[in-house]
Amino acid sequence: MISALLLLWPGAARAAEVLSVQGSTQLQVGDQNRIYGVRLACVQVSPPQEAAALDLVRQRLPRHSRINLRPVGSSGGDLLAQVKILPSGEDLGRSLVAAGLAAPLGGDQRPSACKGG
Repeated sequence: MISALLLLWPGAARAAEVLSVQGSTQLQVGDQNRIYGVRLACVQVSPPQEAAALDLVRQRLPRHSRINLRPVGSSGGDLLAQVKILPSGEDLGRSLVAAGLAAPLGGDQRPSACKGG
């Protein structure tokens, strides 16, 4: 299923609806008739920051929030994507980094689509 999503969304941002926040970097989203997992692509949250990062994500993304997804790959059955909150365009990963709750992925972990932080 994730492969089909990547084929449908080659680098293009698409709107989806947040169904639940399952972790500081993991969401369950719906798009038309599909439900799937999404993980933030360009950041990592350290275990000591997990609770605070989860609080921030839940604050920014209440149930039924609209988001744009920019897929960059897949991992463990989840879509890896950059997430922008609508209508503001706020990048969720960058917000976590700016709040000191996450760090940008570096080296071999960093998808090539992750730019500028």
